Amino acid sequence: MACEGTFRTKLALVWGCALVIGAVTAFPADAEAQDWIETAKPSVGVAVGTAGVGLEAGVRPWERVGARFGIGWIPYEGDIDEDDVMGTISPPSPITRLVADLFPLAGGFHLSAGLHRYSGGVSARVVARDSVEINDREYSPEEVGEVRARVWGNETAPYLGLGWQGHSGRIQPHLQVGVAFTGSPRITVNVTGALADDPTFQSDLDREIQDAEEEIESYRYFPHLSFGLRIRLGGP
Repeated sequence: MACEGTFRTKLALVWGCALVIGAVTAFPADAEAQDWIETAKPSVGVAVGTAGVGLEAGVRPWERVGARFGIGWIPYEGDIDEDDVMGTISPPSPITRLVADLFPLAGGFHLSAGLHRYSGGVSARVVARDSVEINDREYSPEEVGEVRARVWGNETAPYLGLGWQGHSGRIQPHLQVGVAFTGSPRITVNVTGALADDPTFQSDLDREIQDAEEEIESYRYFPHLSFGLRIRLGGP
């Protein structure tokens, strides 16, 4: 029985080697096939676009299927300087993404689907310089205090897109265009003024928030555009 087991083990190894050799030699020995074999190696790179400046890692284990993970930071904080208010506004950051790519032509063009995650939403901190009108009622800067607002949709959003990436050479450019479906935005507001806990003031503020949410209800999408370079790992 031991000899039989050893024979079967050796036979399995022979068949395994034959399958591996057959799979490798089944690739056409032309330039396009060689390009894909090189592209199949993992890659890392940088990207810049609407998701900020970030890093991306990818792999293409099959000729027509690949996957990518990326993270981007938006290094920006805008100033708000109007006649009646002043403050700062910050975009969501970081933005992470996990995307699968389908290469229908087995080249560089691909269709993409996946998930984007937006951390924090858009946030703002403002202070009134003069009396402000909230739901047709005027309030002084001392009554309102600092306003801390956040506008956010679904933090995890489905993504669809298309793109192109180089599939030969060690350094490969890539371009991505798509949209994330973030859903209708929601707004939260906190204030630090003397009337922060006043029921009448809070009712007026809630009405203003409701009106603002209705105005931006149609902004349910986050556009994605990025360009970058990847370095293929392994080999020269």
